[in-house]
Amino acid sequence: MRKTDYIYIGYLFLLTLGIGALFFNTEKKQKLAYVRNEVILTKYKGMQDAFKEIEERVIVMQSNLDSLSKNYNTRAKSYHDSKGRLTKKEQGVTEESLRRDQRDILKYKDQLEQGIQRRREELSVSTINQINEFIETYGKEKGYDYILGVTDNGSLLYATDQDDLTDIILIEINKRYLNK
Repeated sequence: MRKTDYIYIGYLFLLTLGIGALFFNTEKKQKLAYVRNEVILTKYKGMQDAFKEIEERVIVMQSNLDSLSKNYNTRAKSYHDSKGRLTKKEQGVTEESLRRDQRDILKYKDQLEQGIQRRREELSVSTINQINEFIETYGKEKGYDYILGVTDNGSLLYATDQDDLTDIILIEINKRYLNK
């Protein structure tokens, strides 16, 4: 064999390796996108409805608490206005009753606040789970390997706008939520 034959065989070998690498490349390009968490959380209709529910509960509970407080204040003022006409025993009984009512109002207020906090947490967890499940399903259906949730505090320093799925996700998740 001549030297040129060896060079020719070498070129064929390298060409075969190159073509093989092109057709049999096992690495695939990762499909990656992101969503802006704060935007999703504030503009998702399900989260907005959850906040409305909490606000409505707070208004009703505050109204109940205001009524109890108003009744207590009326009774306390009445007592102070008539205190001089009452016997020591009547004063003691009335003062004890007022203290008990005041404790009951404070206890009721604490229970209301704990109930609101518990409901707020339940709704937040439930709504965030809905969002996460939707994004996971969307990502699988559209062939994404990763969809990152980014925050305003710098968890993603740079990405192109074309990789931002926030608006698309919002449209789709709100459409699904409103059709329930």
